[in-house]
Amino acid sequence: MSARGAVAGILAGALGCAGSALLSADLPDAPIAIHWRDAVAARKHAEWLESQQPGGDLPRGRQGVPNVDDIAHYLGMLTGVGQGHSSEEQAAGRLALLDPRSGAVTPVEAALRDAIPVVWSEPGRRLVFSQFEGDTRQLYELDVARGEVRRLTQGPNAHSRGCLLPDGSLVASSAGPVQAPDGAFALVSRIVRTRPGGAAPEPLSDGPADHSPACAPDGGAVVWVSRGPKGREALVSRTPLEAEPRPIGPGRDPSFSHDGQWVIYAAPAQRSWRILRVRPDGTGRAPVGESVLEEHQPAFSPDGRLALVVVHAGAARWLHVRRLDGSGDRILFDDGDAEFPVW
Repeated sequence: MSARGAVAGILAGALGCAGSALLSADLPDAPIAIHWRDAVAARKHAEWLESQQPGGDLPRGRQGVPNVDDIAHYLGMLTGVGQGHSSEEQAAGRLALLDPRSGAVTPVEAALRDAIPVVWSEPGRRLVFSQFEGDTRQLYELDVARGEVRRLTQGPNAHSRGCLLPDGSLVASSAGPVQAPDGAFALVSRIVRTRPGGAAPEPLSDGPADHSPACAPDGGAVVWVSRGPKGREALVSRTPLEAEPRPIGPGRDPSFSHDGQWVIYAAPAQRSWRILRVRPDGTGRAPVGESVLEEHQPAFSPDGRLALVVVHAGAARWLHVRRLDGSGDRILFDDGDAEFPVW
């Protein structure tokens, strides 16, 4: 076991591991798309993160307020405007597919460095991802078997996150400069829907800082993140899609279960973040485990039984899997960094 693995084993005790352990055979064999850094890139990225704080400390964020990652890495990925540090070759991540049973990682050669998985448009076969085109992120779709890529969005606005509805509509964040009456420009990000056939995008939100939409597989709901003027983030839902938007609680990183019944997300807790799930209408809120560590970017397994979670251990980013009641927590990947998982 690596040194990272040994530390991970110690940390696992803080993750609510009651119940029988998850075995490899318990995991669905569908590939997990990840934003991956090998050990060298992970170390360089950690060094950069530590350099952003006096004394090299990485404090947890204040309640509801993103932490050091938002300086360049987090906000850059969400808005898709400006490449920042994460595009530097030595510390850049890349799109890869993880075998959840064997732990084997296969880089996606058809994607550029710093590409980020977004959502499976066809589970295990077609993957929507984002990558930089110049200074803005755009969305693409990968045919995994053929290694072929097709463009889904184009500039001038950035489209860094998105999802697909059953009718083929693309729901995406759209970020770009807007001129105020006084002549000043500000970055505005909205959620838009583009129907098949090349029609003009329809706004689903007014902005000014809305991002990270997630679509219910049946098309009955869309949930996204709205960032307030003080940096606090809340989930907003249109359920059904024709309804007016309404907030359903503080949090970020929403992802739907494959049956569309639940949204899993990261919520602020004291000076950290924990994983919760909630129904799209805001009812049934419940924790997914009782970790005392900082957790982000959750996703459901294809069968809806398990949750993937990115655990922040200092500057490291480790991928865990657990049952929805929090039991059986298992480190799935700690050889390098894994972020933005899509299962």
